[in-house]
Amino acid sequence: MFSDLTALALPQLIGSLAMTILASTGLLILYHIYHHSSISERIIAVDIFATVGVSLIAVYAVITGQDLVLDVALILALLAFLSTAAFAYYISKREG
Repeated sequence: MFSDLTALALPQLIGSLAMTILASTGLLILYHIYHHSSISERIIAVDIFATVGVSLIAVYAVITGQDLVLDVALILALLAFLSTAAFAYYISKREG
């Protein structure tokens, strides 16, 4: 079954499948952000969306072999962490 796939085509096939799954997950998260009114649920969903974005960038870097793109993923992960921490601080000050 897989004998006709070359050694180069199989990782690209798996990478394309992973990117499709991650993209559909991102769409589901956007739906979740749009339809939930709780600010804490939206913050968590945005953080998960950023994590999916980092994963998409990482899979893209593996497929294309471009290591420079991983720097972008690292910066996006750092910004997602800092924004989540800032929103958590804002919520704790607003409620307390």
